[in-house]
Amino acid sequence: MQKNQLIKYCNLIVIATAIYGLTIFYNLFTIGYDIGKQMAINDKAGVPVSNDIFLWGMISQAIITFGIFAVCLLFFFFVSNVQKGLIFVSENAKLLMVYGCIVSGLGILSFISNKFSGVTNSLFASGLLILTGLCFVFISLIFKIGIKMQEEQDLTI
Repeated sequence: MQKNQLIKYCNLIVIATAIYGLTIFYNLFTIGYDIGKQMAINDKAGVPVSNDIFLWGMISQAIITFGIFAVCLLFFFFVSNVQKGLIFVSENAKLLMVYGCIVSGLGILSFISNKFSGVTNSLFASGLLILTGLCFVFISLIFKIGIKMQEEQDLTI
């Protein structure tokens, strides 16, 4: 019964991540308009306008969008392994490691984006992404230890 609950919970996370990814993808199109509009207002007010703000904003949003889709895809593979009954396997440990690295990378990119673009994301959210990614890396290392322990136990029996 717990396995079915785990699968339902994982599927819910995959769907929520996909919906969030689609909203970010939509924001990728609207952010160009918003930044361009702000640049036009600044230009009329006599404030110096730089294309760097637009470029940094668009590049960071595009990378974040693709990162979210990659995270959704990785989690889908993880859930499909769990549905097959493959929980403590090296493939899942690798998936969690990559997942954690991508999430940490998105947090670092979000932090850097705050410094160079007109798009301001919360520094708290950037830090939270980095810590969440590191937690997934830690969990993947625990998975690897669990896999080794399971292999040793299988050998002793």
